[in-house]
Amino acid sequence: MIPWLIAGAVGALVASEVMDDNKKELQTSKSREQVSASEVPEEIRKQIEGQTKNLSPMESAQEIYDMANNYYYGLNGYKQDKSKAKGLYYKAADKGLWKAKSQLKNIWSIDY
Repeated sequence: MIPWLIAGAVGALVASEVMDDNKKELQTSKSREQVSASEVPEEIRKQIEGQTKNLSPMESAQEIYDMANNYYYGLNGYKQDKSKAKGLYYKAADKGLWKAKSQLKNIWSIDY
């Protein structure tokens, strides 16, 4: 009975040490990947800042589709603008939203 108890304790100890080693390795690899802002060249930092300013707040296809509906039907305080709606339906369709593809086909007879 004692050999089994000892084997179990040793196994648990070894497993615990392996997990600790894996945690340490993960933390070390994360710290290697982190770069402080002062280490990034100014030219690259300006490019990154410029790109983030131009990002659209709408990221999901559903959000784009909803905005297209707002423009197409003049909903939620938006002035009706079918050309803007069409462009937004295209963007949502590019992201794979089938409802947007259906709208393009039903409204403008565009097979997308």
